[in-house]
Amino acid sequence: MKFRGSEIIQLQDFRTATVEDIASVHSRSYVFGLEKTFQESLIAAGAGLSLVDHVVATSKVSQTPVIGFALIRLPGHHVVPKGPMGFCVFGNVAIAARYAQRARGLQRVFIIDFDVHHRNGTNDVFYDDPDIFFLSIHQEGSYPGTRKIDNIGCGNGEGAMLNLPLAGWSGDITMRTVFLL
Repeated sequence: MKFRGSEIIQLQDFRTATVEDIASVHSRSYVFGLEKTFQESLIAAGAGLSLVDHVVATSKVSQTPVIGFALIRLPGHHVVPKGPMGFCVFGNVAIAARYAQRARGLQRVFIIDFDVHHRNGTNDVFYDDPDIFFLSIHQEGSYPGTRKIDNIGCGNGEGAMLNLPLAGWSGDITMRTVFLL
Protein backbone atom coordinates (compact mmCIF):
# COMPACT_ATOMS: atom_id res chain seq x y z
CA MET A 1 0.00 0.00 0.00
CA LYS A 2 1.23 3.49 -0.85
CA PHE A 3 0.04 6.62 0.89
CA ARG A 4 -0.56 9.61 -1.35
CA GLY A 5 -1.34 12.61 0.74
CA SER A 6 -3.43 12.46 3.85
CA GLU A 7 -6.54 10.89 2.28
CA ILE A 8 -5.55 8.92 -0.82
CA ILE A 9 -4.28 5.35 -0.61
CA GLN A 10 -3.22 3.44 -3.71
CA LEU A 11 -3.45 -0.35 -3.46
CA GLN A 12 -0.74 -2.11 -5.41
CA ASP A 13 -1.39 -5.76 -4.64
CA PHE A 14 -4.95 -6.91 -4.51
CA ARG A 15 -6.61 -10.27 -4.50
CA THR A 16 -8.71 -11.84 -7.23
CA ALA A 17 -12.39 -12.25 -6.45
CA THR A 18 -13.53 -15.82 -5.91
CA VAL A 19 -16.54 -17.44 -7.53
CA GLU A 20 -18.20 -17.24 -4.13
CA ASP A 21 -17.64 -13.48 -4.01
CA ILE A 22 -19.22 -13.00 -7.42
CA ALA A 23 -22.00 -15.52 -6.71
CA SER A 24 -23.07 -13.40 -3.75
CA VAL A 25 -24.54 -11.06 -6.38
CA HIS A 26 -24.79 -13.12 -9.58
CA SER A 27 -26.08 -16.64 -10.03
CA ARG A 28 -23.50 -19.42 -10.30
CA SER A 29 -24.94 -20.40 -13.67
CA TYR A 30 -24.18 -16.90 -14.95
CA VAL A 31 -20.60 -17.02 -13.63
CA PHE A 32 -19.91 -20.47 -15.08
CA GLY A 33 -21.72 -19.49 -18.28
CA LEU A 34 -19.09 -16.79 -18.86
CA GLU A 35 -16.36 -19.40 -18.56
CA LYS A 36 -18.27 -21.68 -20.93
CA THR A 37 -18.80 -18.80 -23.40
CA PHE A 38 -15.06 -18.16 -23.49
CA GLN A 39 -14.34 -21.82 -24.21
CA GLU A 40 -17.05 -21.94 -26.89
CA SER A 41 -15.57 -18.79 -28.44
CA LEU A 42 -12.19 -20.51 -28.71
CA ILE A 43 -13.86 -23.48 -30.40
CA ALA A 44 -15.77 -21.24 -32.83
CA ALA A 45 -12.56 -19.42 -33.80
CA GLY A 46 -10.84 -22.80 -34.22
CA ALA A 47 -13.61 -23.98 -36.54
CA GLY A 48 -12.73 -21.16 -38.94
CA LEU A 49 -9.05 -22.10 -38.81
CA SER A 50 -9.89 -25.76 -39.48
CA LEU A 51 -12.04 -24.74 -42.43
CA VAL A 52 -9.16 -22.74 -43.91
CA ASP A 53 -6.84 -25.74 -43.48
CA HIS A 54 -9.36 -28.05 -45.17
CA VAL A 55 -10.05 -25.71 -48.10
CA VAL A 56 -6.33 -25.13 -48.73
CA ALA A 57 -5.50 -28.84 -48.52
CA THR A 58 -8.41 -29.86 -50.76
CA SER A 59 -7.54 -27.13 -53.29
CA LYS A 60 -4.16 -28.75 -53.81
CA VAL A 61 -5.70 -32.04 -55.02
CA SER A 62 -9.02 -30.93 -56.52
CA GLN A 63 -9.61 -30.03 -60.15
CA THR A 64 -12.61 -27.86 -59.27
CA PRO A 65 -12.70 -24.76 -57.06
CA VAL A 66 -13.22 -25.53 -53.39
CA ILE A 67 -15.74 -23.57 -51.36
CA GLY A 68 -16.03 -23.61 -47.58
CA PHE A 69 -18.77 -22.39 -45.29
CA ALA A 70 -18.59 -22.35 -41.50
CA LEU A 71 -21.85 -21.95 -39.65
CA ILE A 72 -20.62 -21.08 -36.18
CA ARG A 73 -21.77 -19.24 -33.08
CA LEU A 74 -20.66 -16.75 -31.92
CA PRO A 75 -20.01 -15.13 -35.32
CA GLY A 76 -17.82 -12.33 -34.05
CA HIS A 77 -18.57 -9.75 -36.72
CA HIS A 78 -19.19 -6.86 -34.31
CA VAL A 79 -16.14 -7.22 -32.07
CA VAL A 80 -13.69 -4.43 -32.82
CA PRO A 81 -9.91 -4.88 -32.58
CA LYS A 82 -9.78 -3.41 -29.06
CA GLY A 83 -12.70 -5.22 -27.47
CA PRO A 84 -16.09 -6.92 -27.52
CA MET A 85 -19.25 -5.47 -29.00
CA GLY A 86 -22.71 -6.74 -29.89
CA PHE A 87 -22.43 -10.06 -28.01
CA CYS A 88 -19.27 -10.95 -29.96
CA VAL A 89 -16.15 -12.16 -28.18
CA PHE A 90 -13.68 -12.85 -31.00
CA GLY A 91 -13.77 -11.83 -34.68
CA ASN A 92 -13.93 -15.40 -36.01
CA VAL A 93 -14.12 -14.54 -39.70
CA ALA A 94 -11.34 -11.98 -39.36
CA ILE A 95 -9.21 -14.48 -37.44
CA ALA A 96 -9.71 -17.11 -40.15
CA ALA A 97 -8.92 -14.62 -42.93
CA ARG A 98 -5.71 -13.50 -41.22
CA TYR A 99 -4.80 -17.14 -40.64
CA ALA A 100 -5.32 -17.84 -44.35
CA GLN A 101 -2.88 -15.04 -45.15
CA ARG A 102 -0.36 -15.66 -42.39
CA ALA A 103 -0.26 -19.45 -42.03
CA ARG A 104 -1.43 -20.64 -45.43
CA GLY A 105 0.06 -17.99 -47.70
CA LEU A 106 -3.18 -16.97 -49.38
CA GLN A 107 -2.69 -13.61 -51.01
CA ARG A 108 -6.33 -12.70 -51.69
CA VAL A 109 -9.28 -13.46 -49.42
CA PHE A 110 -12.92 -12.60 -50.14
CA ILE A 111 -15.30 -12.24 -47.18
CA ILE A 112 -19.03 -12.11 -47.87
CA ASP A 113 -21.10 -11.24 -44.83
CA PHE A 114 -24.87 -11.03 -45.06
CA ASP A 115 -27.16 -10.35 -42.15
CA VAL A 116 -29.40 -7.59 -40.88
CA HIS A 117 -26.41 -6.00 -39.10
CA HIS A 118 -23.32 -4.37 -40.57
CA ARG A 119 -20.08 -6.19 -39.69
CA ASN A 120 -18.36 -3.20 -38.16
CA GLY A 121 -15.66 -5.25 -36.44
CA THR A 122 -14.63 -7.15 -39.57
CA ASN A 123 -14.84 -3.87 -41.49
CA ASP A 124 -12.48 -2.16 -39.03
CA VAL A 125 -9.91 -4.97 -39.06
CA PHE A 126 -9.52 -4.92 -42.85
CA TYR A 127 -10.24 -1.24 -43.53
CA ASP A 128 -6.81 -0.61 -45.06
CA ASP A 129 -5.92 -4.12 -46.26
CA PRO A 130 -5.86 -4.41 -50.07
CA ASP A 131 -5.66 -8.21 -49.94
CA ILE A 132 -8.97 -8.80 -48.13
CA PHE A 133 -12.06 -7.91 -50.16
CA PHE A 134 -14.92 -7.43 -47.72
CA LEU A 135 -18.55 -7.37 -48.83
CA SER A 136 -21.17 -6.58 -46.20
CA ILE A 137 -24.84 -6.77 -47.10
CA HIS A 138 -26.94 -5.42 -44.25
CA GLN A 139 -30.09 -3.51 -43.41
CA GLU A 140 -29.64 0.23 -43.61
CA GLY A 141 -29.85 1.96 -40.23
CA SER A 142 -29.76 -1.25 -38.18
CA TYR A 143 -27.35 -1.89 -35.31
CA PRO A 144 -24.65 -0.63 -35.05
CA GLY A 145 -25.62 2.09 -37.53
CA THR A 146 -22.25 2.09 -39.28
CA ARG A 147 -20.90 1.95 -42.80
CA LYS A 148 -22.73 3.45 -45.68
CA ILE A 149 -22.33 2.53 -49.33
CA ASP A 150 -19.61 5.16 -49.85
CA ASN A 151 -17.39 3.43 -47.26
CA ILE A 152 -14.93 1.56 -49.48
CA GLY A 153 -11.83 1.30 -47.30
CA CYS A 154 -8.89 3.65 -47.09
CA GLY A 155 -5.21 3.91 -47.95
CA ASN A 156 -3.94 0.74 -49.59
CA GLY A 157 -7.32 -0.87 -48.89
CA GLU A 158 -9.37 1.71 -50.75
CA GLY A 159 -11.69 -0.13 -53.13
CA ALA A 160 -11.30 -3.48 -51.33
CA MET A 161 -14.53 -3.01 -49.40
CA LEU A 162 -18.16 -2.86 -50.48
CA ASN A 163 -20.93 -2.07 -48.02
CA LEU A 164 -24.44 -2.58 -49.37
CA PRO A 165 -27.02 -1.23 -46.95
CA LEU A 166 -30.45 -2.44 -48.09
CA ALA A 167 -33.86 -1.18 -47.10
CA GLY A 168 -35.59 -3.15 -44.35
CA TRP A 169 -37.66 -6.11 -45.55
CA SER A 170 -35.92 -6.10 -48.95
CA GLY A 171 -36.56 -9.81 -49.36
CA ASP A 172 -35.30 -12.63 -51.54
CA ILE A 173 -35.60 -10.88 -54.90
CA THR A 174 -33.35 -8.04 -53.72
CA MET A 175 -30.78 -10.47 -52.33
CA ARG A 176 -30.74 -12.49 -55.57
CA THR A 177 -30.31 -9.27 -57.54
CA VAL A 178 -27.37 -8.19 -55.37
CA PHE A 179 -25.59 -11.47 -55.95
CA LEU A 180 -26.26 -11.47 -59.69
CA LEU A 181 -24.79 -7.99 -60.24
